[in-house]
Amino acid sequence: MTSVAVNIHHALTKKGDNHTSDSVARLIAEAQAELARVAETVAEDERLLADILTPEDQEAAIEQRLNASRLLHARLSGAMPRLEALRDQITLRERDAAQKAWYQRLVKRRDVIGKQLAEWLDTLPAVANALHEAVQLAQEAQHFNVKPPPSVLVNPKDRMVSNYDFLPPIVADFVLNNTKLVSADGTILFAPVDARAGSNANPAPRPRIVEPNLTAEEEESLQYAIEMREGAKRRLQAFQQTAAVQGVSVEQVASWQCMNEGGLKDLQDTAAGYKVLEAKTALVSADRAMADQSKKATS
Repeated sequence: MTSVAVNIHHALTKKGDNHTSDSVARLIAEAQAELARVAETVAEDERLLADILTPEDQEAAIEQRLNASRLLHARLSGAMPRLEALRDQITLRERDAAQKAWYQRLVKRRDVIGKQLAEWLDTLPAVANALHEAVQLAQEAQHFNVKPPPSVLVNPKDRMVSNYDFLPPIVADFVLNNTKLVSADGTILFAPVDARAGSNANPAPRPRIVEPNLTAEEEESLQYAIEMREGAKRRLQAFQQTAAVQGVSVEQVASWQCMNEGGLKDLQDTAAGYKVLEAKTALVSADRAMADQSKKATS
């Protein structure tokens, strides 16, 4: 029995133990090569036996070798289907083992990512509040970054006495304008529309105020009060959404943003439109004062 036949015998009797699909495939290739070699040996011995010139004293040895070669060829031929079946069996076993390992890795990765996402999703309301705060801070920073010209009518309290360093945005406008946060129950915690009030990039044209007898400066002052009201509305709405998601009060959400009761009251008043009312009252008072001065001048 040749070494190839011995290896085939071990592989088949041990049912592929210590073998892989690749090693069995190599064994099949070796068996096919051995079959071709044995077939050539059989053909050569048959030719020698049929040759009249072959010495008689060699015929017995040739015939014995021929019988052994025929037996080996038959055994190798019979082993081929069993080797192919063993290869397929090991291939299936390897595939099953690889898929089980893949599944186990998938389960572990899902557990890790699931825990991370659960932790991050719990922080979404806080992140949304921080984004709303960034928008509000950007609005407030405009008081220091943009000084209205003397000709513009503004509240004297809003006209800065000193010069201040420029306050850049905490969050880039691109981030604010392309970020949308949604809670697990589908509540929109933050959307690009919430960032428009604090965005300086390509601001949308503001609608003109329908108020009679307003100068450009007066219209600008009233428009500013209206924008502050809309920004306060959005921020207060974000507080209310977070409070509903977390099951706490609006006051508690405001405290998370380092806002005291006075600050929350001011935010609520601004959202209710009191600042707009104050601006309109100031305009009326200014008109009356100008009218009184005109009367005195003509009298």
